[in-house]
Amino acid sequence: MSEAIQIKPAVRVRGLAVLQGDKSLSHRALIFAALADGISRIENLATSEDVNATIRVLRTLGIEITLAPDGESAQVEGRGGIFDQPSMPLDCGNSATTMSLMAGVLASQPFESILTGDASLSTRPMNYIAEPLRKFGAVVETSENGRPPLKITGGKLTGVLYKPKIASAQIKSAVLLAGLFATGSTIFHESLQTRDHTERLISHLCEKGVIDIDRLEKTITVRKIESPIEPFEIVIPGDPSSAAYPIALATLLPESSLTVPFVGLNAGRIGFFRQLQAMGAHIVMSRDPHSGKATAGEPVGEITVHSARLKNVPIDPDRIPAIIDEIPLLAVVSCHSDRDWEISGAARLREKETDRIKTTAQMLEFMGAEVEETEDGLKGPGGQKFKGGDIPCIFDHRIAMSAAIAGWCSVSPTAINCPECIQISFPKFFDLMQNLVEYQ
Repeated sequence: MSEAIQIKPAVRVRGLAVLQGDKSLSHRALIFAALADGISRIENLATSEDVNATIRVLRTLGIEITLAPDGESAQVEGRGGIFDQPSMPLDCGNSATTMSLMAGVLASQPFESILTGDASLSTRPMNYIAEPLRKFGAVVETSENGRPPLKITGGKLTGVLYKPKIASAQIKSAVLLAGLFATGSTIFHESLQTRDHTERLISHLCEKGVIDIDRLEKTITVRKIESPIEPFEIVIPGDPSSAAYPIALATLLPESSLTVPFVGLNAGRIGFFRQLQAMGAHIVMSRDPHSGKATAGEPVGEITVHSARLKNVPIDPDRIPAIIDEIPLLAVVSCHSDRDWEISGAARLREKETDRIKTTAQMLEFMGAEVEETEDGLKGPGGQKFKGGDIPCIFDHRIAMSAAIAGWCSVSPTAINCPECIQISFPKFFDLMQNLVEYQ
């Protein structure tokens, strides 16, 4: 356990925030490179522990992955969708994305595999992944109450029509990946659109006719790939979820000005920025029309932000899936808005690394804020001033980083205990922020 990080109150944020590669896209690029037949190259790969979990699982399955010394680029020798039967459980660490997406891949493999994880991941429900894979014909066993480990006996799959009970890009990706190896068509219907990295990669990397996307009917149809995916090269854009933290702080602190270059602008990932804009934030997102080929069809561009006074604006429930990871940070921002605020429709936060509704409320209370926990969200008054505080060890990277943002906006110092948990998603968070934050 590392020492606590001390956060001093800041006066402004200024500079250029160059971000690590997008974590969600890094997972998927690695998996598609493993499915390709030949050597693929990935640049600006995220170096988080979550992405390392996907690398570890793929290597255990016989995929050769060579990383640069800094871990930010990878060469992956794919085998056209052929994997070795693992001789040990596949350790997904803390990464639910690794477990969900690899479950979709392994459902078609002619062997038994076990996906396991750390103590936190082992408490998270996985029936929402197991259920659709069973419909394909795979045998998927879980522990009590649908929790990991997942024991998957794969084989020949038959396409399904599936409509999930909750909006989730992980469910969608697992179904689409299984559908690429299933006989017939697989049709996925989502009531609310979620991040579409998987669909974009299928469209960009697979042969014509493998995927049809009907945005009006909210259906995605995939068909079995008849020939292996060709090897590819991709540059991963900066992670918009990571960008949310410096952008939020630049909005809250007066006289701030920040530029974030080469960041992903996928519509399913910028809900937080749209919400801040609705609240009066001075955020401009400028898309680069020439980067699509290098990023495998992912929209990318530059974000500039200046400080602003914020008014509270209710969140459209349809926007919650695109903002779910940033809800703890939005709660921090909302405390600074001009009136009472409430976040609702976010019950899935209780199934994250921690019960993030509870741990967000606890974090804000430790900072001296007034907040009330509800069944599916949080609420509290606006116009609050954080007092600073000693944030206990929660082992949740989103809570730790949100607490740091609150700390820089506080009137007294803040201590973030167990800061090593940020390795899960944003290892260079504190290094980046210290280069941007200015003090009295």
